[in-house]
Amino acid sequence: MTKLSFLAVFALCSCVSVKHPPKASSDDNEALIVEAMKKPVEQESGTRVTFSGTTKVSGDWAYFDGHAFPADGSEPAGDMTLDFAALLRRDSRRAWQVLDHGFSGDPSLIVHLRKTHPEAPVSIFPSNTDQLVKLWPMNHRAMGANSRRSWSRNARF
Repeated sequence: MTKLSFLAVFALCSCVSVKHPPKASSDDNEALIVEAMKKPVEQESGTRVTFSGTTKVSGDWAYFDGHAFPADGSEPAGDMTLDFAALLRRDSRRAWQVLDHGFSGDPSLIVHLRKTHPEAPVSIFPSNTDQLVKLWPMNHRAMGANSRRSWSRNARF
């Protein structure tokens, strides 16, 4: 009788399923971040793009560091030959929003992002960012020859 009771309870439990909302994996999160970055970059560049790089997330903040490439496989030109970085934050609807982004051939863009968004967690930026912020001039004319103005409408160079 005990085996029969055990089997009945087991059968009952295996038939009951409780639905939980799926947790977003880091891959899902990264895909949403990339989609958020595509819109402004494609709109401003006039071409479809893909990204390659590293994304760091802390809470509602994300930092992307890498490159943007034409999606059609053509050779990158202009700003796309430089490094790309973006700072994002989740809004009240939990959607990623690009706060600022741009292309640069030197640390000026990272310094710009860190100085204009001091509330962003230090942990999402490259490890030497605080040293760069202290040492790098924030003056547009002092930027290196390989830097170009950020494409972002929010840039404050």
